[in-house]
Amino acid sequence: MKSGKFSSAGEFGHTDDGKVCEYLVENASNLGDLTWKELKKKGFSRFEGVGHGLVTVGIGTEIEPSKCSRATANLKEAGLEQWAEVRLGDALETLREVPEPVDLVFLDGWKDLYLPVLELVKPRLRPGAVVIADNIFTFRKALRPYVEYMQSGNHGFESTTLKIADGFEFSVHHGRPDA
Repeated sequence: MKSGKFSSAGEFGHTDDGKVCEYLVENASNLGDLTWKELKKKGFSRFEGVGHGLVTVGIGTEIEPSKCSRATANLKEAGLEQWAEVRLGDALETLREVPEPVDLVFLDGWKDLYLPVLELVKPRLRPGAVVIADNIFTFRKALRPYVEYMQSGNHGFESTTLKIADGFEFSVHHGRPDA
């Protein structure tokens, strides 16, 4: 679907045991660079519960060694290193082995890798898993194939573009095989 609302958005990403997210996979170094550290600093107290109901484990990937080191240091400083890691290297290699089921995927790396990374982790997605892709408006031409794939209705996703900042593609995995 190209626009509209998801009928049961409040249920997406919740596991049977009440966790919001079992495994988060991110194709960007934001995992350690900003995501949890900044939210924790801004007083989002639920992040104190990482590993205790919110997120069991987070996996990020970064090809640039200095960014990977900085992200890892930020995770440690935020006290989250036991629940999250940033893997150094090409996402198509570093994300080959991820635990399943995956509940949330955040794509914000090289734009030409959005579809290949999605295809890599798709077999591990839990029904109801959310995939969020950043920079949809900024890289409109480069990400057109990704958006068309997600919105086609033929690949197991219901998807819409959110008109927030640089544009986010918000997609929910049905858990059904490709049509």
